[in-house]
Amino acid sequence: MASGEDWMYLEVDRETLDKYRGIQHKHNVTNPLMYREELVEHFQGDPNSKGLSMPWDQLEGFKVREGEITLLASANFAGKSAIMGQCATQWMRNDKKVLLISPEFSPSLNLSRLVQQVIGKSPRDITEADVTAVLFWLEKRLLVYDALGQIEVEDICAVSHYAKEELDVDMVIIDNLTVLKLVGETNTAQATLMTDLVQTARATGLHIFLVAHTRKPQQGEEVGRYSIRGASQLSDLADNVIMIERNERKEKQLADISLSDEERKEIRYQSDTRVKVSKQRHGSAATPTAKLYFSTTSMRWYDQMQYVDRPFNEVVDMASLGGNQVKNGTL
Repeated sequence: MASGEDWMYLEVDRETLDKYRGIQHKHNVTNPLMYREELVEHFQGDPNSKGLSMPWDQLEGFKVREGEITLLASANFAGKSAIMGQCATQWMRNDKKVLLISPEFSPSLNLSRLVQQVIGKSPRDITEADVTAVLFWLEKRLLVYDALGQIEVEDICAVSHYAKEELDVDMVIIDNLTVLKLVGETNTAQATLMTDLVQTARATGLHIFLVAHTRKPQQGEEVGRYSIRGASQLSDLADNVIMIERNERKEKQLADISLSDEERKEIRYQSDTRVKVSKQRHGSAATPTAKLYFSTTSMRWYDQMQYVDRPFNEVVDMASLGGNQVKNGTL
């Protein structure tokens, strides 16, 4: 291990990146028997039950599978990054390793949200011991790609191959589409992007999440995969599409000071966010919808209105020992 804190920073030099550029393009003609073992494994048990679940029971019919790409979209400020973070922390609890590519925010800002979600406390109550315990837990489960400005698609694909081959990463989260440097006319460039990401997912076995935005809906228009801003190929080429809607109407109603207590109580029963699977190409092909309740304390969403924010069991003992013990590696 490198001395000091060098082991915390993995510099991916150009030579290493070039090694993984373009390797996802394959042109092979194969005999079906070549895939016998893979198919036997696929049909052992229930194929539709294979994959990772989302954090909410209402989306039980949707699975996150290897080698696929999921497009997750919503309007601006609807919580898609935080929802993606909550999902990632659950999958990390299932021993999955995640690479987060999110140049729109600094690594510290991205990590601050994850700390809050894992420890289940409001920011004013989070201690140094809490922060250290969560980061200690995340150490072997999360990698953050630290980059400034827009990133070339070829670099994203190369970094994804590198992360899989040399760092044992299982999932890549790209948050969001606007941080990618696309060349040429928008529709063509986005179609090329999706083709490259699909090829990368297939070649590596990674599950790749791409976060995108929706356009402003017309009056009374239902938000769906056709509402995603950009080329139709974004949703056409994705294996899965998940749409997120924030219940802004509820927030506006609750802001009305003239409401009676009974009216306010009734409005509170409305869900805060709707998460809808608009497309699931494989598995059961189910398209369930979850109506969720948001906790401002933990920045988590829950299936039920009645919930209790609790820290992950994995970090409770570490946090109780205090920051110095964890930081000094005495656990």
